[in-house]
Amino acid sequence: MSILFVALFVWSDIGYAKTDSSKVAYDSIPYFFNDNFSKFHFLDSSLFEIQRYNVLLKNNNFYAINGHATLPARNLFYNPFFTNGLEYTKTNYDGLYYNNSEVEFIHTYYPVTLVKAVVGSKKEQVIDLLHSQQINPEINIGFKINALRTEGFYQKQQANTISFQAFNSYISSKGNYRSFFSYSYNRLTTLLNGGLVPDSSNSFKYEMLNDKALIPVHLHYAKQMLYGSDVYTKQIIGLDHKLNHAELRNFNQKSAALNKLVIYGRYREYFRNYEDRMEDSTYYHNFYFTTQDFKDKLKDQHTKVEIQLINTVGNKAVNDYLGYEVTGGIENLDINVNQKKRNFLSAYTGLLLSKNFRNISLSTQGKYFFSGFNQGNYQALASITSHQNEPIKWQFSIGGNKILPQQIYNFYYSNNFIWDHSFQPITNMIANVELNHTLAGNIFLQYNSIKNYVLLNNQALPQQLSQTINLWQLKYNKKFNIGILRIAPEVLLQFENSTMNYLALPEFYTKTSMYVNHRIFKGKLWYQFGADVYWLNSYKPYSYMAASNMYFYQNTFSTSGLPLINLFLNFKIKAVQAFATVEQLSSILSAPYFFTPYYAMPGLTFKLGINWLFIN
Repeated sequence: MSILFVALFVWSDIGYAKTDSSKVAYDSIPYFFNDNFSKFHFLDSSLFEIQRYNVLLKNNNFYAINGHATLPARNLFYNPFFTNGLEYTKTNYDGLYYNNSEVEFIHTYYPVTLVKAVVGSKKEQVIDLLHSQQINPEINIGFKINALRTEGFYQKQQANTISFQAFNSYISSKGNYRSFFSYSYNRLTTLLNGGLVPDSSNSFKYEMLNDKALIPVHLHYAKQMLYGSDVYTKQIIGLDHKLNHAELRNFNQKSAALNKLVIYGRYREYFRNYEDRMEDSTYYHNFYFTTQDFKDKLKDQHTKVEIQLINTVGNKAVNDYLGYEVTGGIENLDINVNQKKRNFLSAYTGLLLSKNFRNISLSTQGKYFFSGFNQGNYQALASITSHQNEPIKWQFSIGGNKILPQQIYNFYYSNNFIWDHSFQPITNMIANVELNHTLAGNIFLQYNSIKNYVLLNNQALPQQLSQTINLWQLKYNKKFNIGILRIAPEVLLQFENSTMNYLALPEFYTKTSMYVNHRIFKGKLWYQFGADVYWLNSYKPYSYMAASNMYFYQNTFSTSGLPLINLFLNFKIKAVQAFATVEQLSSILSAPYFFTPYYAMPGLTFKLGINWLFIN
C-alpha cells in the first residue's frame, strides 16, 4: 500500500483569503513565502491538481521520470540561464529534496499543522508533515518532514528516503529587520536495477508475476546511498523609513523598509556512495573498469556568502523609486571523488536596475565573475513588463550568459569512470515573451541559441559540441470552465535545429486534466471526478546510468507515442481533502510506456491520498 500526502493549497480571491473556519480572520491565515517575498501565497484548500502529489508533475513542470519514485528525473524544459557553473552534483532529485535553489518559509499567526499521506497498491508509502507556529507576533518557527518507502515495481528497486527541514523567521513589527534561518537534511538509500533488459521491454507482461526475480534487469546488485544537508540564513536590515501599506499593495505584505542591507550565507553538502558487484558486465561495456567491485564515493561541499544593497521588493521597483540591487559574493566548492580532491574558489559581482513607468516596467540585471575558477563568465538579462492592472499581462526578456559547464563534466575519477577535462564555457543567447490573458490562458515562447553545449555522449563520457544548437520552446496552460466541466491543458512544444537532437527533448508533451467540478450535500462536499492524460510524441530520450547517477545521450531507443491515462476522484469536506486514483489505466490496452529507456512505467496502480489541515 502506499501513503501519499496531498499538497498544501492556498485559496485567495482578489487578494483576500477564504477559509472554512469563520473564527480565523483574514490577517491570521497562514502564508508561505521565500525570503525576498517574490513568491507569496496563502494556504489553499482548492482541489486543483491534488491528485498529482508528485511535485514533478504539477502545473508547468515537464519531467522525464524513471517509473520509480526515488530515481532521478530529467527536466524536459531546457532553461539554463541563471546557473553559475559551479555546481558539481546535479542530482535531479527535485521531487524529493528540500535543499533546492529556493528555500520556502512559512509565517503564521495561528499554530498550523498539515498531514499528508498516500498509500498505494504497489507498496509505495509517502507521508509529509508540516507544523508552523508563532512564538510571538514577530517570530515564527516550524518544520517539515517527508518520508517515502517503496519496494518498487520491479526487482531491485527497494528504497527509503527521509527529508527534514527546520526553519524560523523573524519579522520586526516595523518591517525594518527580517531574519531567516533554515536547516535541512536529506537521506536516500535505494537498490538500483539499471532498468529492464531489452528483451523484457514489454514490461506489462511481468506486472502479474508474484516473483519479481523472474523479471530480467540489467544490474543484479547495485546500492546507492545519498546524503545531503543545507544550512541557510539571510538577514535583511532596513536602512530608512518604512513603506506604507498602499505602497506595498502589489507585494502582499504590510511593512518593509525601502533601502535594505542583505547578508546571505549558505552551506550545502552532498555525499554519494555507490557500489555494484558488476554481475552484468554488458551494462558497462563502454567503460573503463577493474576486476574490483564498482565503488564510487563522492563528496561535494559548497559555501556561498553574499552581501547586497537593495531598495526593491521581490526584485521589483516600488512605485516611482528607481529600483536597484548591488551584489558582491564569493563561492567555494570542495570536491572529493575517491581520494582525488579539487577546490574551486570564485568571486562575483552583480547589479539590478528597475523602473516603473506609466504602463510598463523596465528591468536589467547582470552578474560577472571577476576572479577564480569562473573568471570572465557573465550573465545578463533585460525585461519589459506590463503593469498588473492591464487586461493582457505580458513580459518580454532578452539576454545571454557565458558559464562554465558543471564541474562533474570536467572531473570524475573512480574505478567506474575516469575523465579530466577543461571544457570551454557554454554560451547561451536567450529571448522570451510571456502573455497572460484571463480568458485565453498563459503562453510562454522562448528561443535559445546554445554554443559549446556539454553532454554525456552515447558512451556516457563527457563531450563538448562544436556546433551551435538553436531551440524554440512554447508552453501553454489554461483552465477552461464549461458549466461544471473543467478542461486544463498544459502543453510543451519544442523544436531543435540539430539533426542529431543532442538535447533529446520531445517535440510535443501535454498534461491535460478533464474533470467534473461540483458541490453536493447542500454544498458541504466538493468533488472532482475526471482524468489526467499525459502524452509525449515518440522520440529518443536520454538514458540513465545508475553508476554515475547521470543521464547520457543515446539514439537507438525510441519511446512509444501512446497516452498515459490516470483516473482520479478528489473531494473536500471542510479542512479535509482526499483523492483516489487509478494510474496507468492505459497499460491495460497498450504496450508499456517509457519516459526513459528501459525504465518502464508501472502497470495499473491504485492509490489513496489525504490532506488534513489543522488551524488551532
